[in-house]
Amino acid sequence: MSFVSRIFSYPLFRVLLGVVVIAILLSLVWFIAVYPGGEEDRHFTGIAVRILSVLLIAILVTVLLSGWILLYRRSVRRRQLRVTRQSTDTFSHTGRMLRRVIRRTTRRPSVSRGWRFIFREPVHVPWYLLLGARRSGKTAAVCRSGHYFSPGGESVAEKVHETDEADCHCWLANDAVYVETRGEVISEPETSADKWQGFVRLLKKYRPSKSVQGTIVTVSAIDLLTGDKSPVSELAGVFRTRLAALQQIPGISFPVYVVVTHLDRLKGFEEYFHYLSDAERRQIWGITLPLETRNTSVAEYVHQHLGQLQQRIDAGLNRRLQSEYDVENRRAMYAFPEELQLLCQQTEQFICSLFFVSLYEDLPSRTALRGVYLTSSGQTDRKACNYAPGIISRWHSQFTAVQEAPSQTAETAVPGAQTEDIKGRPYFLQQLFCELIINDQRLAQDTRLTFLRFCRLRWPVYILLLLIISGLLYGMASSFASHSRYLKGVRYQLNLLHQQQDYLQREYSLATIARLLEGLRGLSQQPDKDSGRIVFVDGEVAKVSEGVYQSALRQLLLPPAEDYARVALEQAVARGDMAILFRQLKIYLMVYGLVPADAVYLASMLAPALLPSEESPDYRSEIDFGPDLLALFSYPLERERGEEADPQLILRARELLARQPRPARIYQQLLQRLSPLSPPAFSLAALSEGAEGKWFVQRTDVPQQNIDGWFTARGYLQFRKQLLLLLSGLDREDWQVMNSSEHGSGAADITETAALSRDILIHYLDEYTRYWQQMLVSIRISQPQMTGPQSTEAGQQRDLYRLSRLATAGSPLVRLLERLVAETTLLSAESWIPAVAGAVANSTTSQRLTNAGQRGSETLDQLVWLHTDSHFTALRQFVTGREKGFNKSQSSEPGNGLNQLLGQLNELQLLFRLNEDPLTSKAPATWPVLAAGLQAGSQNWPDPLRNIILPLLDQISLRIRSTSVGRSSSGISEGPGAFCRKNLAGRYPFADSKRDVSLADFSRFFAPGGIADNYFSQHLADKVDTTVNPWKFINIPVGDPQHQSLQLFRRAREIRSLFFPRGDSYQPSLSLSLSVQYLSPAINRLELVMGSEKLSYSHGPVRPLNLQWPEGIASRPVTLSLTASQPGDIAVSQWTGPWALFRWLESASALRLQPSGELTAEFNPAGKKVVFSSNGLVSEQQPVMKLLRRFSCR
Repeated sequence: MSFVSRIFSYPLFRVLLGVVVIAILLSLVWFIAVYPGGEEDRHFTGIAVRILSVLLIAILVTVLLSGWILLYRRSVRRRQLRVTRQSTDTFSHTGRMLRRVIRRTTRRPSVSRGWRFIFREPVHVPWYLLLGARRSGKTAAVCRSGHYFSPGGESVAEKVHETDEADCHCWLANDAVYVETRGEVISEPETSADKWQGFVRLLKKYRPSKSVQGTIVTVSAIDLLTGDKSPVSELAGVFRTRLAALQQIPGISFPVYVVVTHLDRLKGFEEYFHYLSDAERRQIWGITLPLETRNTSVAEYVHQHLGQLQQRIDAGLNRRLQSEYDVENRRAMYAFPEELQLLCQQTEQFICSLFFVSLYEDLPSRTALRGVYLTSSGQTDRKACNYAPGIISRWHSQFTAVQEAPSQTAETAVPGAQTEDIKGRPYFLQQLFCELIINDQRLAQDTRLTFLRFCRLRWPVYILLLLIISGLLYGMASSFASHSRYLKGVRYQLNLLHQQQDYLQREYSLATIARLLEGLRGLSQQPDKDSGRIVFVDGEVAKVSEGVYQSALRQLLLPPAEDYARVALEQAVARGDMAILFRQLKIYLMVYGLVPADAVYLASMLAPALLPSEESPDYRSEIDFGPDLLALFSYPLERERGEEADPQLILRARELLARQPRPARIYQQLLQRLSPLSPPAFSLAALSEGAEGKWFVQRTDVPQQNIDGWFTARGYLQFRKQLLLLLSGLDREDWQVMNSSEHGSGAADITETAALSRDILIHYLDEYTRYWQQMLVSIRISQPQMTGPQSTEAGQQRDLYRLSRLATAGSPLVRLLERLVAETTLLSAESWIPAVAGAVANSTTSQRLTNAGQRGSETLDQLVWLHTDSHFTALRQFVTGREKGFNKSQSSEPGNGLNQLLGQLNELQLLFRLNEDPLTSKAPATWPVLAAGLQAGSQNWPDPLRNIILPLLDQISLRIRSTSVGRSSSGISEGPGAFCRKNLAGRYPFADSKRDVSLADFSRFFAPGGIADNYFSQHLADKVDTTVNPWKFINIPVGDPQHQSLQLFRRAREIRSLFFPRGDSYQPSLSLSLSVQYLSPAINRLELVMGSEKLSYSHGPVRPLNLQWPEGIASRPVTLSLTASQPGDIAVSQWTGPWALFRWLESASALRLQPSGELTAEFNPAGKKVVFSSNGLVSEQQPVMKLLRRFSCR
């Protein structure tokens, strides 16, 4: 796979991509080489031009590439000559050592034998690079890392090196290979730069894929603490430069482990940690950055977690002091936290300088920091150095004369010499090297962009290239294939034409002609240059094809065109429509060649008319004679067949056209000519633009709902401009159609043209006026329909809002009227639209025509005033207060009709709102008077005000009355209705219930001046018509459900007239008389006791009992005693309550109303009949009890 990857590597892909780009450019040149130049037959010139163009461009590109390659190779040779002989020898030693290590560490699995052994992927031991300064502890860290090595299983690293000339030494372990670089690479950066570059090239050469799985940066705590901030940054800069040089190896991406060594040189380190067991000393002491993306930067992360390490040491200091009994050790432990803090600060500075993010380097993205680890390989004989400026250190230096051993500046030749003075126990190394670093070998990634990976990462570009290449190949192949098909089609069509020529002359069919012409048209047409299928044919074929096509057009298409022109003109003469007659005569003359033909005009007019009617509509939509007609009339006709023009038909047509004035004919033709250029049509919505919602509508019976764009103020200015530009051509066309050739010359021509322009303008202004008069009459205010239980109230609020909006200065009504005035005042149009007006006013022809018109008759302003502006004087004067002219930038005259109307409408809407609630309003209802005044004054309003304001006022008045009635009904329900429902409803005598209405509540509600009487007098008397039965609200249609609420007061008035006859008493009073009309013989004696009154009867003369209810009756029960003939047989019945009299009457088995007005009550106790007769208990031909029962609180 390594060989395949090299073959399809990214550099080779770049070469392939360059070849593809060159092929694309050559193909494009091949296709577009014929386009320079303006020859019409450039597609038929052959391929010589293309071949020459491609060869010239290919030679030029080859020369440029060759020169670039020569220059590049020369620069490479110059760089190679810079390498000295000594460096070459050193690199050869290093290369031999690397090859030897690779052979020893690369092996295939022993379990794979046979033919599968060849294809089994070899096992690669991970390589790690040790990078550090002299005396930084690289060798000691590897030796005491705890790895198990191959020779005898001893825990001593196997070192592979050739001589001292090699730039590195390799330590072979079972799990990894550690490549230790010389310390001078870091300690002497200026002199070792070339050696480092050579080492990197060798590593790139012998390990191209994943050169190293990680880099271990060893930095001594002595180097960090003995220098200030500047040396630490310089040391980090050297490391950064060396790591950046590793990026020359393509695709390398590896983690970096920063290992701080010689921690045993810190004061108190050994005393603080000597109690740890072997397992605890193997652990990792430091920080490991997570693999996932962090939100914080590396510096912040390192600062945060190193601070946590310091806190843990500080927290454990007291515990260690308590467990330590040696005084010297305890004294040394006091200084350790401070020493560690200073070391952490220097380490943070080192990390920040090494891994800061730069815009000019991608080191942090290619070499990610994996962690920072604090270690000690052993305890040397050298004493702790005095470096720290802390308090404890200064105190310790003052009382102890410690002489630091001078640091050695020379590194031994053999790396093993560094370990001679190492003794004691290693701290925090074994798990770091044997577990963390080995397990992290998967973090190293091969990021080289191979061909297959490029396809995966840039697959859209790759697919696009494939599509372009495929399209170009297909286009070139189809181009030459089309060449053959084209020639074959030409031969086939020519043979078909010769075979069917005689048949077409005998059997004439437009459908057959259309099919044949469509095929012949393809012979002479040039290939479609946009399709990419270029056809190369000889020019002679094109010329012959064009001649055949033109001959077929004259023979096959010209006769039906002449027939259509003749028939259409005859029909137009018979119909008498001047516009159609002029157009058909013009077509007739052009088809027969009597006047110069306009090919585009004839093609547009004749193509739809020549469609064969016998074909289906779908096929008719596919036939298009337009290109054929355009080709037929584009050249002078050589008549080979066809009849001559009919002079008599032409004469009749001209005689009919002569009846119409010449300006009218030209005006119609001008409108037809300008119809494609018409400005946007004006609708009512456009006139009232800026108004929220739809305020105005038009009558549906108006034939034209929109105003043609030419009949607007802007269209008027454009019409004048187009009239000046097109008048000469239209005049000439009219003279040609009417067969007049005398034009005159000089000043006479200008004078005649000015007069003609004046007459055409008069026709336009008259039609302009008619359009806008119809528009003004048809405008109405919109009346949206609303449904639902609250539609009346919602509609009233909406109408009042609309009235208030219309009454404001910037209302939709004002905008509409101003726009109408602007559109109907043409004298001020130049000032309203300055851009168009300037183009018209600055025209030289306009000045000449104006001067000529002034000499002949009225000026242009006089024409506009007489034929347009004067018809809208009333509207203009009402809106602006001025008779002539209009300018939106000028304010209207004070006191004009519109301002007066807005003031009246504003006053009216205020009155409407004041009288909106008749129950709470204290203002007099004066709005009907003001509304009537507006209706009377509306006779002098111009259109469209009458049709806008009056319907809205009528609608508001009707809805205010309806709303007033509705609120009155609501007030009734919440006022008297509430009392009635609470104290009267469901009680006797208004309902068959055991609960009685108290006489106090009865009087409070029904008495004169009571609740019902007062409410009706104060709120409803002026709104209710009491002359009809049932009562109804005034001006409210019969059948409205609101009338139902008035029946409470009508029944209350009936009850009041019966129970309160005097009209000034608050107590009810009912005068009545009772008498016994019949007593059964089985009853000897009857006795009726009502309070203090008693009626006794025993088959004797009838004596009536006069009573006054409720005086003396209401407070006592009603007792009826019947004594039978047999001794001791007595029947007694009793009724209690204030309404006991009425309960007694309702207990009768039958109540009958006599013609005399008496009410008889029949009782049948135990089958013994008793009949009483009463006077005073009847009202309106019905008993009082029924009158009370009919009362309802609703």
